[in-house]
Amino acid sequence: MESSESGLQEIMPIGSSRPKPRLGCRARARRACSAPTSQLPGQLIVVLNDPALFLPLLGKGSKELNKSNAYVSANAANGPTGHASVATVLDRSDYWRAVRKTLAPSFSNDCMRKFFQPTYALSNKLCDKLDELVSPGGYATSIDLMDLIVRATFDNIGAIGFGMDFHALDTYGKRNEALDNLHGALEEMSKLLVNPASKKNSGCWKLWDHVAKELKDRGEPRADDMTIGANLMRIKDPKTGEPMSSAALNANISVMVVAGFDTGAHTILWTLYDIACFPKHQAAIKAELESNNLLHKKGAPHKDLDFSTVSALPYFNACLKESMRMNPVGATGTIRWSWMRPPQWEDTPFQPRQIWIPFITSHNSVHNWQDAAVYSPERWLEEADQVADTKPSTTQPPRTNKAAYLPFSEGRRNCLGMNQAYMSTRTILLTLLSRFWFEVDETKMKDRNHQIENSALALVMTLGDGLRLKLKPHA
Repeated sequence: MESSESGLQEIMPIGSSRPKPRLGCRARARRACSAPTSQLPGQLIVVLNDPALFLPLLGKGSKELNKSNAYVSANAANGPTGHASVATVLDRSDYWRAVRKTLAPSFSNDCMRKFFQPTYALSNKLCDKLDELVSPGGYATSIDLMDLIVRATFDNIGAIGFGMDFHALDTYGKRNEALDNLHGALEEMSKLLVNPASKKNSGCWKLWDHVAKELKDRGEPRADDMTIGANLMRIKDPKTGEPMSSAALNANISVMVVAGFDTGAHTILWTLYDIACFPKHQAAIKAELESNNLLHKKGAPHKDLDFSTVSALPYFNACLKESMRMNPVGATGTIRWSWMRPPQWEDTPFQPRQIWIPFITSHNSVHNWQDAAVYSPERWLEEADQVADTKPSTTQPPRTNKAAYLPFSEGRRNCLGMNQAYMSTRTILLTLLSRFWFEVDETKMKDRNHQIENSALALVMTLGDGLRLKLKPHA
């Protein structure tokens, strides 16, 4: 993938006939520079990797771009009418503003403080389940952590988002109807994004119907209920002033469940994998926990986690950020619609209409980061190197490039639930790390290079071979 004189490059297309295409393009992502081209089915697209342009195109102002119609096809997984959600509606319409404004209190710091305790309780429930699987006095047999983490995060979004218990952890080792319905919906969304003409599967709507019925049966929410579900019921149609339609309700239940569950689960899994791969980083986290009396050691007193602590452990949070940099679960990033030729492409031989910012490229390009392929949590602790706005150039890039770091996107169409994502992810990870030491089961998983290059991409980027770790309680 070489640069041409026009600054354009050829890059792997994201379309694929497989429901979970393997990325196999980390090396390409590391080399990507400013504006390669790619091809979506029937559509020309410009791939942007210049952090100096991210804020103008994604942030506030006249240059901010609307979302691409590439997202429209996934709406069919929301219900029979294919209603758009707050995440897939193309422009910042009155509908978008009403949903976003009414949901915003669900993700306030006050709500995160309130939701921390049930998240912590569920995290300990997960650890208790792991304790049952650990061999006394030694390492556990190979444990598939992907299934357990997926179940835990699904239960968590049910509890703190909708006041519902999906019983996914309780049914570990057995089928869970709600979880089966969710997996069906995720597969349907992935299929529709790749092939909008594919046959629709109405069975994928069952979970949204179930949650919507539960919310409606409760009646008017209590004044102090700030869960996602309660605030969804408060949204009024901006045209009529009446509660939003059942189709709109289901569409927004869909995006809130998927975003709250899928991204969180795989961020946790990637971070656990990275930490297990590098014992020196795990040892530093263990020391940090021990110095704060948070390490669970047999027979020794310890403190419980609290809300203020989860964001106040610098080395752990540096490891989390580095995992989110190298392995952004929202790897495909964002695709926006451009009605005009940006000045940067005046000399290009075509009129670009869609602009794609893949976070996998922004986060891994050697044009944006020093040692882009190296897992280095220390880069986030070197404040002197942090750059607020850096444009890739022929000079050496910075160690830490805030402008190129977009795990939750940027601007007014960024991730509404990022506070909840951070709180839940940190709480579950810290609870796990305070109770267990993790090692990669090398008899079940191939080497790190294979895992990185074999990442699977459905709606989010996942470990293609699952996650099998050996673990034991801290002695």
